[in-house]
Amino acid sequence: AEKKVEEMITIYRIPVIVERFIDGPEITVVVVDDGQKRHVFMAEKVFRKKPDGKHFFTSLESYEDIQAYRYKPVVDELMRAKIAKLTVRAFSALQHKDYAKFDVRIEESTNTPYFTDSNPNTAFGPDVGLPLIEVLARYKISFDDLLMSLLSKYARQLV
Repeated sequence: AEKKVEEMITIYRIPVIVERFIDGPEITVVVVDDGQKRHVFMAEKVFRKKPDGKHFFTSLESYEDIQAYRYKPVVDELMRAKIAKLTVRAFSALQHKDYAKFDVRIEESTNTPYFTDSNPNTAFGPDVGLPLIEVLARYKISFDDLLMSLLSKYARQLV
């Protein structure tokens, strides 16, 4: 790994960040703040193949493949509750507004959830295939419902 880092620094002449890969299920979590409550929605991302032959993850190549992954429910209720609590805390601590998408990996060997990404400005629109829309759809929430909720939040503030 050190040799690869040195090679990258030499070639690109910029700093390199090295992080430990968390092997285990990836959970996409969406938080929506409707002004009265922070709602948490989540689903497990199930990958079709291992891009490196060893691990499941989203690769640049997978963006071209609409079947690279699908979502399924997070069945472990204790883990779901733990992730929801941590995600609401992260949403608040990071001062996110309205909505955000988080990626969480659950390390298989310890059953510990790790945040790997926080995106307060994730792709937002009605397009099928967007993680935010795909996760909300599992809860029977349409893009129109989401938009109405967010607009209502601000309309209430005008009165």
